[in-house]
Amino acid sequence: MKRTLTIALCAALVCGLAACGAPKTLETLTLPADDNAASAWFSEELPEDSTSMDNDPTILRAAKTPEGREAFSLLRIALSGDIWADEVQSARLYLYEQSSSGAPGVQVYTVDGIWTQLTTRTEARAAVQEQVPGAWRQEENGWVSFDITPLAKAWLGGARPNYGLALLEGSAGAETVFASAHTEDLQIRPRLEFTLERKAHAHGYGAFGYVQQPAEGADPGQGGNCMSYALRDTDMILIDELAADFDEMNRLYAQGGEDAVLPYFTDLVTAYNEENKEALRITKLRVVGETGPIDAKTEYRVAMRIGCKTFGDEIDLGGKGNFDYHFRAQLDDGRWAQIFPWDVSQIVPCTGPGIPVAQYPWDASTQWGNWKFTGYYTSKAVFFAVTKDTAEFTAHKGGEQYD
Repeated sequence: MKRTLTIALCAALVCGLAACGAPKTLETLTLPADDNAASAWFSEELPEDSTSMDNDPTILRAAKTPEGREAFSLLRIALSGDIWADEVQSARLYLYEQSSSGAPGVQVYTVDGIWTQLTTRTEARAAVQEQVPGAWRQEENGWVSFDITPLAKAWLGGARPNYGLALLEGSAGAETVFASAHTEDLQIRPRLEFTLERKAHAHGYGAFGYVQQPAEGADPGQGGNCMSYALRDTDMILIDELAADFDEMNRLYAQGGEDAVLPYFTDLVTAYNEENKEALRITKLRVVGETGPIDAKTEYRVAMRIGCKTFGDEIDLGGKGNFDYHFRAQLDDGRWAQIFPWDVSQIVPCTGPGIPVAQYPWDASTQWGNWKFTGYYTSKAVFFAVTKDTAEFTAHKGGEQYD
């Protein structure tokens, strides 16, 4: 009887191993609070219209007086375009605790609004939304960590935008101070730590995979700008070269806002391509829908949005910083890629198949923290299908130099 039971157990174990396949290979990926991160804290002891610029930027503070007046913090760490939501096994926030008093009960909340260091305290507090369930874990050498796995998967899967986290104190008479994303000591800045199980993902969403521009070791000025990168070219295509008539754009904006300017600007883009298609080696560029069919063997999809900003009652889109455009190009695996001038291209975090590329405002660079770099492009998106007759990046102006 024992022998029969042993054989049965062994057989079950073998079958179980066969069903499970090889052991999982897990990878740890750490995202530090680098120059693309932002943090701020706001105090109820200051006037209602105060901003975080009134406070020490090197710390994150969560406090509540016995009377209930609070200080709270916001933190946003940029995610990586190399993380897929379905690969995340765990995600933890790590903070370096500098001091605490009372009986601290720091709570983590979601943030559902764009903020900067110039956002007022009242605006920042209104952006704080749902409490993230969980408990802090004491780590070594002054560190603490908090499990944010469901929230991180929601960011990466497009269910909610990554506007960061909020830290609030739940216990009256308690205070905790952490090192911020702006502390000079890089070793104690906040970080996100992911445990990933890498997976294969489907292709067939476009003709080309990701290519970094500028190439490793090349001059940063030789990568092009967003429009040239989307057209797989390395020579910038600037607003002056598109021959924009700002008086006409002002008139359109006064009539119907950003989305009224969008068709006019779309025509400028198609006209530029038509004029330069031989040098760009683009045989066809056509306006399509976000999900409409394209020939993924020969075409790829490009998305364009614009931003129109006014100050007071004056409409002057030709003024510096009052108008801009941005492009993204879809890769063969469904993610999107972009570039900003004098920077390295990137795969856009939180993009991929089934995630609408324009469901949230676009940032004007990988930086976060002032009005020109945060949620600037808010128009509807226009989508182009592009056919390029070479897999190589062109230089349609002959490799024009930029200082």
